[in-house]
Amino acid sequence: MPKIQETTTRTTSREAVVHRATLRTMNAQFETRVSCLICLIVLCVCFLQSGRVEAQESSAAAPPMKGLFCNIDDSVFFWNRDIPEGKAGELIDQYVDVMAVTGTTVLLCCTNARRTNYHSAVWDAYWDGYNPSGPDNQPFLAPVPRDEVAGIRKWIGNTLKVHQQGIDYPGRMIERCRHDGISPWITLRMNDSTTTTFRTIRFMGVFGRRTRNSPERTPQDTLPRVSITHTWRSATFSRR
Repeated sequence: MPKIQETTTRTTSREAVVHRATLRTMNAQFETRVSCLICLIVLCVCFLQSGRVEAQESSAAAPPMKGLFCNIDDSVFFWNRDIPEGKAGELIDQYVDVMAVTGTTVLLCCTNARRTNYHSAVWDAYWDGYNPSGPDNQPFLAPVPRDEVAGIRKWIGNTLKVHQQGIDYPGRMIERCRHDGISPWITLRMNDSTTTTFRTIRFMGVFGRRTRNSPERTPQDTLPRVSITHTWRSATFSRR
């Protein structure tokens, strides 16, 4: 009988040791987790405080822009001027210089409508598909009303001349603005609807020629219906 009691006592003693060891392990794990949580909270507070300080410093260093802002349309430079051979860059410089004399502090240069006024790797340029030596009824100009052909040819032809002379129009604008102490900005037109009264859409860029049902370029496609709102022209593709 005493042997049985001794065995039971030893078993109970080992269980107590294991239990205490388990408790110590659990306590250590709990303390580690609490320490990690505290460190995480401290880091979050420091990060938020740092962001608040940076925002305050940024707002203090960059006050609202003030002065005379000049918003240049994508075609105004090209529409009526003559661009002799080798003079494109000089004419752009002169254009910006005039803006500087007027007191312009910020110049916003628009680079596109349905196409771009510079050579782009992803957009159609205004002159893509245009033959400067071709007739007025060439496919590119076919949708244009006859009384507007001369103006369109002047405009598109000038964008092509600037490109052929190796001048990046917006890049040259930015360079001259910085030379004259003007802050240069680029602006983009979105969902432009200019020239949609032309019954065919060859004149549009690739984005304008895509339909919801066909991702392919369809230069012979036609506009199903045209509506005119005020002086802006917009196409209705309700039958697509």
